[in-house]
Order: sequence, then structure tokens, then C-alpha cells
Amino acid sequence: MNKLQTIILFIAIFCLCSCENRPEKNCNPFATINIHITSPLVNDPNAPKCEITIAIDSLTDTTHSASLINDIILQEALNLTEQSFQATADTFCARYIARYKSTLADIYAADKRANLNSDWYNYRFSLSSSHNDGLAGILCYTIQKHRYEGGAREYCEIRSLNFDKTTGTLVTLDNLFITAARTELPPLILQALLKKYDCADINRLHDINILRLTDIYIPKNYIFGSDSLTFIYNVDEIAPYQTGVVTVSLSYPSLGSLMKTAVH
Repeated sequence: MNKLQTIILFIAIFCLCSCENRPEKNCNPFATINIHITSPLVNDPNAPKCEITIAIDSLTDTTHSASLINDIILQEALNLTEQSFQATADTFCARYIARYKSTLADIYAADKRANLNSDWYNYRFSLSSSHNDGLAGILCYTIQKHRYEGGAREYCEIRSLNFDKTTGTLVTLDNLFITAARTELPPLILQALLKKYDCADINRLHDINILRLTDIYIPKNYIFGSDSLTFIYNVDEIAPYQTGVVTVSLSYPSLGSLMKTAVH
């Protein structure tokens, strides 16, 4: 082996080792699928429109775990899974626009003949994502949806997913917490809410329209962050639409007795 070959081999080994020690998100990069489509309801220059904007990230490697993660993301984001992210997104857009036209075209035509017009016919759908490394070995992936389909307001939703980066499977509370946590966590969340909103008791929370219609509970959405567990309550879950999304974070040290493995 000559000197040049030795140098090339050294560089290759160095790059391989660097990738092994690098955060998962760099060794398994994401690619973003970007789509922006505007389609008129009918063939009329002044017709209302359906606007779709999608910017969603997918893992680009070909491992089984990455494929599994991508499939779960697509199912949660678009309720659809095809051969690729791009194909799935394209199919979703085509079906969404077709449903928009088949549902509203005749109603819009009747309203137009009656000289009625409304912004309710202008539909909007947007989808975006974000991700970061969470608790050791976990990829935290968040999907944000915004949708206006007539009515008085836009519909907003956050869906959080926690993946085991090795297997590609979802990580749940039951995987990391003991059974008793299901009953012990709600009071802790309530105390964190009181502190966050500077409320002395639950009556004060009621005064600002939080938990007026429901008792505290563990939500569907949560993130196993690197330092804390964050619970996400979507719009209208525990507070009115105007309040927006409510988040509550609990540090892992404060949850140590409830976790199957201690986190320091």
C-alpha cells in the first residue's frame, strides 16, 4: 500500500468513526418534501380556491428502522401510505382537491346565482414538521397541521411522535414509566399548570378558562425531550380556542420514582 492509499484509507476510517459518534440526525439525514398547490373551485377567474402547502421531512437512509419511521409519519400526517413520501403527498393533494370540488362546486354555483358570496369556499391546508434528538436513543418528531374548511375559524393540531432510533418503533409512556405513573402523573401536570399560569388553585385556572370543562388527564401528545417530558394539549382540549396550544414540561429528575430507568 503506497502513501496516497494509506492517507485515503485513514480519511475513510476517520469519516466512518465520526459518523458513528455523531448525532443520529446527521448520520441519518432528513429530506424535505415541499408542495404548494392552488386550485380554483370552478373555471372562473374570480372563483374561490383550495390552497395546499406541505413541507414535511423524511429520513433518507434505506434501513428498516428508517422505513418504519417514515411509514408511521405518513400515516399520522396524511392518513395514507404509498411507496414514497412524494407519491403519498401527491396522492393526498389530488384527493383533497377532488373532494373539495365535488363537495362544494354545486353549492357554490347555487350561491353565485343567488348573488351570495363567502370566504368559506376558500379552503386552506398546511402541513409542516420538526424533529430533534430527545432522551437517549429517541427521535422526537412533531407534525403541525392547519386547516380551514369553512366556518368561523381555522383548525390547528399538533401530533407528536417519539421513535426508538434503533428499531423505528414508537416509544410510549408505558415503555418508560411504571404502571402507577398513569395515576401519579395527572396531579403533577396540574401542579405544573398552576405554576405556569401563576394560579394559587384550580379555581384560578377556571377563571382563565383552563380545565373548566374537564379534569386534568394525560394527553395523547407528549415529547420525550433530552431534559424533560413535555405534554401537549391541542386547541380546545383543556382550554378554549383563543388560548391556543397548552404545553406542560416536567423534568426527568422530578419523575425519577415513576420511571423504569433513572435519568440523570
